[in-house]
Amino acid sequence: MTGGENVFKTPQDVTDALLRHYVRTESVETTLTLEPVFELNRQSVGYRRRRIGRYAAELSENRTCDLSLNRVEEVASEDADLEIIAYYETALTYAAVLVDVTYKYEAIERRSVTRKINEALERGATEDATYEVLLEAGVAVYNLASLVVDGDLFQQWLDRVGETDDVIFAHPDDSTDALKSEVRCYVNERDHDALQNLRQKVRDGLNHEWTRSDLLQFDPIAFEQLLAQLWATNHNSSRVTPARKDRGVDVVVQLPSGKRVLIQAKRYSPGNPVGISEVQRTAGLLHEFTASMAVVATSGSFTESAKQSARVMDDVSLLNGKELCAQLSDSPLCPPIRW
Repeated sequence: MTGGENVFKTPQDVTDALLRHYVRTESVETTLTLEPVFELNRQSVGYRRRRIGRYAAELSENRTCDLSLNRVEEVASEDADLEIIAYYETALTYAAVLVDVTYKYEAIERRSVTRKINEALERGATEDATYEVLLEAGVAVYNLASLVVDGDLFQQWLDRVGETDDVIFAHPDDSTDALKSEVRCYVNERDHDALQNLRQKVRDGLNHEWTRSDLLQFDPIAFEQLLAQLWATNHNSSRVTPARKDRGVDVVVQLPSGKRVLIQAKRYSPGNPVGISEVQRTAGLLHEFTASMAVVATSGSFTESAKQSARVMDDVSLLNGKELCAQLSDSPLCPPIRW
């Protein structure tokens, strides 16, 4: 759904587009019953005059938009001709969509759109130039509605992604609810570019191979949770140990076989390799935790002495940043989105 001054030549073009792309779009759940106001021109002149009066009264009850509807009510009580009635029917379709949008997104920036509609409502069908004002109001409403449609579609897509087993947002800031909240924020601010950029970031993230820079977007606690999630994707039971009671073990994994694996998480920056003392300390906890295997996992690398020490221990393995990224890339865990 795209808008623009060059797409529409008449107010009726906008009305038809709103009916197709907003009112009758399955992806949009409207709050108001909009269909009748779009079909007023199919009734008798008397009915149409009374109906715009009733619909104007209904719209005046809303508290989201300050619409100038007094002239519509006057026309409804007069013996107005068909051209004037048709004009206000069109203006009301725009006003109704605006009100519906604000019911869905209460904080959306709509002052400029409201001003355009009110200008059209107050001028009335008095001269040819007025129809230009009406067209401008329609285009403004259409562009606002198209942004709402994009936002709704994006949120629905996020819901579908979140309901599958193929994608897990690994970073705590990238939950489905957090992303949907950001979508609503961009729609409210009418920031179409930011909305498109976020959509592209999410799509890129879903197809992105993990890198070491991705690992560094997790703080130490979130990094431990990331490792617990990774092991859980292989049908293991995993839990992060309380920080004050871990005694050097960050994650405890229970394999389907019943065996227990200890994981020491080292979220280290490049140039700060994990040393031999950390490897030996982790190995020393195997008996205490009744575990059969220990893993020291880092976002960085290991010293040569640490690697040599692990080679002589059958029950300790090392997982460096490159190897960890490869395992994460093969998992349903999605890299951080908004960095």
